[in-house]
Amino acid sequence: MGLHVGVDFGTSTISAAVWHSQSDTVRVLSSIMKTDGPVPNAIFYTPQQRHLGIQAQKRSLMSPQHFISNIKRALSGTGWRRSIFDEEKTAVDVMVDIFQILKGNIERNYGDEPIESVVITVPFAFLYNE
Repeated sequence: MGLHVGVDFGTSTISAAVWHSQSDTVRVLSSIMKTDGPVPNAIFYTPQQRHLGIQAQKRSLMSPQHFISNIKRALSGTGWRRSIFDEEKTAVDVMVDIFQILKGNIERNYGDEPIESVVITVPFAFLYNE
């Protein structure tokens, strides 16, 4: 019983599907995030909120220093860091923020039902691109 999520965390986009075991239905992330196709792998920070995907891209013009995209490229031990509102963020911190936004959006769309399991895929080529 509950929500089970599969996420393809790509370099430039994020795709996901949610299986609701109770109703035996599957929805794709784009319908939950109200976009056409995969969600852009981009995040925008404000002092109170974080925005993902197209919303982040739209806000990036206002304040590009608070916009991050394609964070997956920075995960290969580059030591990537950025200060966002006086908080030091690593690439892993940014990924955690992205996944928290996804989690919140998915759970809200299912009446705050908690996610029971998640599978995150990473392309094979990314693992051996050293």
